Amino acid sequence: MSANENALIPNPMRISSVFTKMRPMHEVEFKSVVDDLALRRRHVEGAGGRLRFAGTMMDRYYTLDTRPDSGAGRLRVRTYQAPAGGWTELT
Repeated sequence: MSANENALIPNPMRISSVFTKMRPMHEVEFKSVVDDLALRRRHVEGAGGRLRFAGTMMDRYYTLDTRPDSGAGRLRVRTYQAPAGGWTELT
């Protein structure tokens, strides 16, 4: 991974890049039931993927009453919980 690509991966220990660099957030999320977690993780890592967090993420959304289903005016508070500790981000 190039240094430029690595700069696009936010550090979970600081405020989200949305607030520090004022650029739109690009989030990709994959969800699936897997038959063999260790095998699938090796496949993803073999293709260049990296595990950035293992634990529980809990999101709480706040929206304007006038546009509750719109992405506009929405604030997400995400809490990360892991055995070693946790933190919260605004996104």
